[in-house]
Amino acid sequence: MRVSVAESVGEIVLQLCSCINRQQYLPKMPTRTELSNVFDPSLPDCQPYLFKVCRVPIRPGKPCSFHFFQLSFEESLFR
Repeated sequence: MRVSVAESVGEIVLQLCSCINRQQYLPKMPTRTELSNVFDPSLPDCQPYLFKVCRVPIRPGKPCSFHFFQLSFEESLFR
């Protein structure tokens, strides 16, 4: 079952990537004068982007405090 689920998820990811990988969604290549604004030229073999895409949760919660409360509650029950 794990193999079939993994294959299904893999196929879905590949379909999404093929839909997103169209010319209309890809950024235009910068001109030679703008390369240092987009890529990091300090690495000769590869040139990673200078900026990072990160996701911030909409409602940041405190799962640590809830987990601590749950552990404390369970410990108090079994004493």
